[in-house]
Amino acid sequence: MAIEVLGNTTVDSNGNIATRRRASYVNKDSAILDNSNLVKTGAGKIASIIVSSAASTPTLKLWDSTAASTTVLVSTFTPVAATVYNFGADVEFSTGLYVSVGGSVQFTVFYQ
Repeated sequence: MAIEVLGNTTVDSNGNIATRRRASYVNKDSAILDNSNLVKTGAGKIASIIVSSAASTPTLKLWDSTAASTTVLVSTFTPVAATVYNFGADVEFSTGLYVSVGGSVQFTVFYQ
């Protein structure tokens, strides 16, 4: 049995301590940001994207970069409104997290 301490640290019955890193998030509205969506500079992990609305042939593409160039992290896909896209714990980026947006999409990116 683990005991939670301060919301992000647990201590198990053997005295082992584990700390969870909480995800950060950023809300994006493609109509406001003109499709320039630098989420984070530097290394990190993407946790999930929640799409609240999507219209006009929407697309998203994720880059391991600070711009829409170099290394593709997730190839172009068509997001569906009211959908959560979970990426798991192993989707890491090293340079930055940049999201290219096509059409009209409102979404929230959770990352560490």
